[in-house]
Amino acid sequence: MKVKAVLFLVAIAFLTGCSAKEASRPAVSASKSISDVLNEKMQGEQAVEEVPEEESQVIENTELPAYDAIDIDLSVLSADLRYAQVYDMCMNPDAYVGKVVKAQGLYSYWKNEETGAEYKTVIITDALACCAQGIEFKEAAGQTLPTPYTGQEDASGCELTVTGVFGYYVEDGNIYIELSDAVIE
Repeated sequence: MKVKAVLFLVAIAFLTGCSAKEASRPAVSASKSISDVLNEKMQGEQAVEEVPEEESQVIENTELPAYDAIDIDLSVLSADLRYAQVYDMCMNPDAYVGKVVKAQGLYSYWKNEETGAEYKTVIITDALACCAQGIEFKEAAGQTLPTPYTGQEDASGCELTVTGVFGYYVEDGNIYIELSDAVIE
C-alpha cells in the first residue's frame, strides 16, 4: 500500500510539473551579455580616488604607463562577478585584447627551473574561494615589485593590485592570459 501511495505521488508530481503554468513564467532574456552586466556594475560602483600631489609627481617621474581610463576594473566587483569576468576573459580572450584591466587578488610566483622563465600572477577567486583563476602579469619597464613581494616565493599569498593591458599567448598548446606593461599598487 505504501509503495502505491509513493508511486501515485510521484506520478502526480511528474504530471503537474509539466503543466501549462510554465507559460506564465518570465522568459529568460539573453539580450544582455556578461560584459554588459559587469560594465553596469562597475559604472555604478566606481569611486574616484584622490591621489596626493606628491604621489602623482613620483608616478610622472618614473615613466610608468599612466592608465587614464580603465576598461575593466575587477577590483570594484563582488567576488563572484569578478571570477565570472575572469572566466569569460579566459574563454573569449580575443574580445578583451588591448583593454586596460585592473585586477586585485593574491600574488603568486613560479619559476620554471628547466627554462628559467618566471611567472607572476594575480589569483582571482570566487566568493567561497573554491574556484580560482590566475592572470599573469609582466611589469612595465622601470616597475619593480613593492617591498612585500621582493622575496618572490615567500610573498605568494599577499594581496596585490595590478593594472595593465590585456593580451594572451599560446605556450605548449595552451592559452594563457596576461596583463602587459603592468603597474603594481
